[in-house]
Amino acid sequence: MSTGDTAIRTARYLDGKVAQEQEVTLTLSVEGMTIHTTDADITWPRAEIELVDHLDRGARVRFSHEGEPNARVVVLGREAVERCHACWPEIFSNRRGGLRRDLKRLSIGVAGLAVAGAMAFAALPIIISILAALVPASTEKRIGDEAVAALTVLIPELSKRCVDPDGLTVIERLVETMTEGLERDTPLRVKVVPHRLVNAMAFPGGQVFIFQGLIDEARSGAEIAGVLAHEIGHVHHRHGMERLIRDGAIDAVTSVFSPGTTGSISGSLASQIASRSYGRDAEREADNFAIERLNSLGYSAEGIVDFFERAQTRQAEKQDSPALVRFLQSHPGPEDRIAAIRSGSTGNGQVLDQKDWQALRKVCQLTVTE
Repeated sequence: MSTGDTAIRTARYLDGKVAQEQEVTLTLSVEGMTIHTTDADITWPRAEIELVDHLDRGARVRFSHEGEPNARVVVLGREAVERCHACWPEIFSNRRGGLRRDLKRLSIGVAGLAVAGAMAFAALPIIISILAALVPASTEKRIGDEAVAALTVLIPELSKRCVDPDGLTVIERLVETMTEGLERDTPLRVKVVPHRLVNAMAFPGGQVFIFQGLIDEARSGAEIAGVLAHEIGHVHHRHGMERLIRDGAIDAVTSVFSPGTTGSISGSLASQIASRSYGRDAEREADNFAIERLNSLGYSAEGIVDFFERAQTRQAEKQDSPALVRFLQSHPGPEDRIAAIRSGSTGNGQVLDQKDWQALRKVCQLTVTE
């Protein structure tokens, strides 16, 4: 490290390819940043570093790189953040770097719309992702809460929770394992609902519901872990907000920045989540997230494959399991998904042992109403 360089030891790095976060050290200079990982040193030139956001009242800051839009460096602690500010004051004086980059992509998409309809279809997913990312976490949480309230009218059991202590401990430990190292704007809230529906649902703002019917239908803890990882993928990628925008509510999303306007929006979202999946691309993205998460933890993804195959067989044989068939029909291309999950899985460990699995199966022996 040369004279004038600044060392930071409280930082994390996400390469944008896998969900696993790495603890790293940084060397800052007027030329840029060097990220010291366990495998290699990665250099980000100063001109290509962008400020994503400034969080926790200045105690945490995230940077991205123009050439690696999904990669992130997170600097933790006020002292470390102040060192970054002293080294690169002009980066902090700019507007949010991620927003600047997103607006650049948005302008490209709009230009494409003016040139040809074909380019409009190509640009639309980017536009949707940008708009969803611009919705504040507090607004997203409010929309999610109101969507849950709207859906509770149709499924009253959503107001109840399964709280058997042994089973709840297993769920909490499973959630902690599945989210270890993930960066989240809002806490993940996972609840088990005493209802026979064979499904799980993710809502904006970090809410995930697992229905008792899914646990009853599953034959191993690996199946529940796979479905849970998939739903966490929906939360991580903010598919709920993207779905709301994609279904023609762009003007409504603009209005949610004003309090008190979310009622009809959240009601629409609730019906979307209840009636069908987020869409093929989002489901594949959530599948890929689940595979990467399970692989990073050394766990097998065969559990979710087993669940899909059993659902597919029942549908083909037309056995009397309408709830399971509805689950399969709400998700696209089971054959392709099964093949992709199986080929992408590299882990062989088991998420839950037999004792924990039996405790999880009894989680709804005790329920409470919220």
